[in-house]
Amino acid sequence: MLTSEIKEALINLQGFQFSFRGNKDFEPSRVHILETMVNQQIQTILKGEILYTKDVFVPKETNVFDNIHDLKVSSTLVTKLKETNYFSFVMEEIEEDNHVCVVATIHEKFS
Repeated sequence: MLTSEIKEALINLQGFQFSFRGNKDFEPSRVHILETMVNQQIQTILKGEILYTKDVFVPKETNVFDNIHDLKVSSTLVTKLKETNYFSFVMEEIEEDNHVCVVATIHEKFS
């Protein structure tokens, strides 16, 4: 599916940078991460390699918080809280900073 026109366009996009460099609401480091992701996608396509979602959305040089253990613990907690029938609402949330929390609402008849 990689036509010569698309390949040429990708070659010309190598080293891509956004004209927007960040501001107080969108830090320059986030812009850099997005640029890294775009350039990684370009290189992978040009090399004809397989492009996995984890490779697109988690740049290799980014230090990502590993929350696998937290997810397992919170999942177990959610299950146990639901089993008590004391809560009308129980769910896991993954916060923007990748931390996991459990949200529960006590059923009206118990409050």
